[in-house]
Amino acid sequence: MNQFLNTLYTASADNFPNDPESLNYSLCSTPAEIPFSRLNNELSFLPENAANTAYVIKVTELTVSDIGRSSTAGTLGNIIKTNSTKYVDLSETTLPNSVTIMAHCFNGCTSLTAAPIIPSSVTNMGSCFRDCTSLRTAPIIPNDVTEMSYCFRGCTSLTTAPIIPNNVTAMGGCFYGCTSLTEAPVIPNNVTAMDHCFNDCTSLTTAPIIPNNVTYARDCFRGCTSLRTAPNVPSSVTDMRFFFYGYIS
Repeated sequence: MNQFLNTLYTASADNFPNDPESLNYSLCSTPAEIPFSRLNNELSFLPENAANTAYVIKVTELTVSDIGRSSTAGTLGNIIKTNSTKYVDLSETTLPNSVTIMAHCFNGCTSLTAAPIIPSSVTNMGSCFRDCTSLRTAPIIPNDVTEMSYCFRGCTSLTTAPIIPNNVTAMGGCFYGCTSLTEAPVIPNNVTAMDHCFNDCTSLTTAPIIPNNVTYARDCFRGCTSLRTAPNVPSSVTDMRFFFYGYIS
């Protein structure tokens, strides 16, 4: 990991948050532990930074109610989203074990460089990291996840896809617009929907094997201008309109 991702300028709590001018920022070699209740204030007082000097933060005292759509005020995603000039690495943060739905959880969090640890209880990750344009590494996807539609759509900095669990059935738009993705993951046999799955993945050179249970694959590889080999399309596919539209290699 880049050395800057292991450091964080943390604010001294002596005068926090009543006297922001006297905050003493000191370089730390370990991630900063910040209670969720103070996260927004802490981020608001930190200096603006860049993706390669992201603040490594371990957010503590999270509850299920703190994990929701990024459009909902007060959620973890909303706090990250509204502090968009403060790039953060949440790889040391573990979400609560009882969370099951993470749909749109970090949607539009353009300053998120690394995702938190996803608990095994999660089943729905639809649009979870949608348009997280600074996300470089995908988290481990729990085994019970079934819904991953548009999960990483627009993650233009993502270079490597995560391992897709066997229980996943929906991958429509999962990697749509992941322009830095060079290699596709193995697609589990239970997947039935792959529409727009790799749409506009302009760096993708090799297509994955399409499982026999897939029925909907419209626009699956549309705009994949670097694709060199086409996959075999199983007979189960009933809709493959614009499947290779824009394929020129």
